[in-house]
Amino acid sequence: MLWCARLLAIEAGRATNGREGSPLQPARYLAPRCGSGAVPVPLLRARAAGILSHLATELARSSGPCFCGDTISAIDLYSAVAMHSLVPLPDGLCPMVPAMRAAFEWMGRSLHGAMPAALIAHRDYIVARHFQLPIDL
Repeated sequence: MLWCARLLAIEAGRATNGREGSPLQPARYLAPRCGSGAVPVPLLRARAAGILSHLATELARSSGPCFCGDTISAIDLYSAVAMHSLVPLPDGLCPMVPAMRAAFEWMGRSLHGAMPAALIAHRDYIVARHFQLPIDL
């Protein structure tokens, strides 16, 4: 899912001279290394949205606040980090370079509302209990 979002940001950066998505220089550098252009943008967006939907469905099936009930697992940590890459934590909890924050925020916005609120709430729950704050990138 993050790979698809990254490719969306690279494609947008290249298409808009860095006004959207990734800044132009990183987009140009990453494009040939990440397989940019191999998958059509609508398919990338659909794939990322499908994975987000699947994660939200699995979390909803859980009997507790984590994917495996009341027990934290690797998927809880991976999901929290992935959600942070699409909807970054506030600057006070995770300061980052403005260009990086802008690219991450763009990736989340590019998914056109496919970001389930339950996954963001789960991220906040996991971060509050299992991460040392503020996070230093």
